[in-house]
Amino acid sequence: MEAFCALFRAGEGLFLWVLFFLRPKQGKTGGKGKNKFCFPVVIMEERRGHMKKWILTLLAIFALFLIPAVADGAERSSDTMILDWSTDKVWMDHGNLCVRGTFYNKRSDLTITKLNDMSMKITFTKADGSSEAFMGKPQKLPMLKILAGGSKTVTLNFGPYQGTWARWSTEQEYDFTYINGARW
Repeated sequence: MEAFCALFRAGEGLFLWVLFFLRPKQGKTGGKGKNKFCFPVVIMEERRGHMKKWILTLLAIFALFLIPAVADGAERSSDTMILDWSTDKVWMDHGNLCVRGTFYNKRSDLTITKLNDMSMKITFTKADGSSEAFMGKPQKLPMLKILAGGSKTVTLNFGPYQGTWARWSTEQEYDFTYINGARW
């Protein structure tokens, strides 16, 4: 108990020193000189508005330190257990290789907000049995917002390609951004 009282007295003394240094330059002397010592009650009465400004300023600075931690809740991932891709169709359109597929959000507690990067390897099997591989990235990434448990079908343009095929198979890697929470 004595240690607590000593700590309290030390804190009280520090508080009085802070009040002493925040005292007005000109005290109750009518502006004719400086006070050598201001009693803390007089300081608090004279500086009540000033102290409120200091406290509000310190609270505002403290709040600014907390804002980035609260506002930046998005995370990046490439986990296929969260977002899965299924290729539906591969075709040629005016000399451009196009792929249509569906992204499935497998989680019921996350919302997908953005597709950051995607690369795809398409293996074409020709009619004579030979195969050819194409590696590429879409020319433009689609806007991607998928609510929890939802899906979205997108079409990707991989640019110019020349060739014919009988069958195809795809392998893809992608990176996306998500936020916690089913809604936003």
